[in-house]
Amino acid sequence: MKISDHVVLRYMQRRLGVDVDAVRREILATVNTRRTRRFLAFAGEAPWRVRADGMVYCVREGTVTTCYVGSDRFSPERKRRASRHGGEGGRVAVQSRAGMVAEATSRGQGRR
Repeated sequence: MKISDHVVLRYMQRRLGVDVDAVRREILATVNTRRTRRFLAFAGEAPWRVRADGMVYCVREGTVTTCYVGSDRFSPERKRRASRHGGEGGRVAVQSRAGMVAEATSRGQGRR
């Protein structure tokens, strides 16, 4: 016998008392920034990722579809590119599958 993700979610919600709506709000607060909204308008329906707070959130057609533990920092090469555009590397980064990168920095710049 197998256990579906749906039943795991419902078990956590109904048996363990996990507030699923609070989890949704927390994820939304992390990924729904001004920069990511602008990037969504640019990327449209193309799949892309948001890196924030040690997690990577995958977005497809405006819906966060999955997340996994990952670095919220880009490789040294991407940090160099961001710094050339006025940034120093930031806490939130957005990346499309095509390689387009937008990175929030301490000065709010660094978009590529």
